[in-house]
Amino acid sequence: MVDGTRRRTSVGGHGTALRRWHCSPCPCACWESEKFPDGVKYRLHYGTEGGETLLRYDNSHGVHERHTDEGLDDDYEFPGYGAVQQRFWDEVQQVRD
Repeated sequence: MVDGTRRRTSVGGHGTALRRWHCSPCPCACWESEKFPDGVKYRLHYGTEGGETLLRYDNSHGVHERHTDEGLDDDYEFPGYGAVQQRFWDEVQQVRD
């Protein structure tokens, strides 16, 4: 696995699962590419154990995206890595409440 990569899955109540995958920049800049010019690839996912997405932020296709249970959020504008992580956790809490 690439230095800086973290994967974690935890199962929550009511049939939900939280999956986080993040690759921070590493010294070899192995993720740096035309698709990921800053060398960071990430996916923050909250969904059901059955695989349904309730909330996901990612740049898996080289574009920063926000997904909800209704599909792709076309109005989403990437606020930066720190801000997107905080927004994700805030929204997960809202979904859980």
